[in-house]
Amino acid sequence: MLAAIKNSAPGFLLLAAGSSQRFGESCKLSALMEHGVTVIDQTLKAITSVERKVMVVVSESSPLPALLAGKYEHTLFPGHSPGIGDSIAWGVSQTASWQGWVICLADMPWITAAVYRAVINLAERENRIISPSYKGQRGHPVFFPTGYRKELIALKGDRGANGIIGANSRELLTIETGCAGVLKDIDVPEDLSGYY
Repeated sequence: MLAAIKNSAPGFLLLAAGSSQRFGESCKLSALMEHGVTVIDQTLKAITSVERKVMVVVSESSPLPALLAGKYEHTLFPGHSPGIGDSIAWGVSQTASWQGWVICLADMPWITAAVYRAVINLAERENRIISPSYKGQRGHPVFFPTGYRKELIALKGDRGANGIIGANSRELLTIETGCAGVLKDIDVPEDLSGYY
């Protein structure tokens, strides 16, 4: 089924090139969660179960390329990514033929496959910005159609795409979900356990 996915369709762009300075010396995405699975593998397990194309943005200087090799398609950000905006810009530029991007954060392993499925299913029907929400609060991932390609490629620094969303709030569709994981990321080692 995966071989039949059109290259021009929307896909999942997973951001995993950050420096994770608050986590400490180790790479938080390769850290083990309570059930013995790494953070990035847990996130990718949910995303890839949806059976759409996935591209992971990783830093060439991190241990992640070796962990992903032979398992997931990825693109190497040169050196360390200065911020989430730079990672988005790089990932979008490397997937220019896609018809939109569901931008996902690798340090949010509690987002369920159902959330990813709901976002991309709606993205395949609606040419608008799409995001899940929990109890009325907007979360991740966020879909951007191709009309936002130039703005996404121009992003830099730590602000990500929130400015694009704010400037185009009338184009935002939200999907209310019962998954609190759309709001929860991992910043420090203590975040790895005890969430559910």
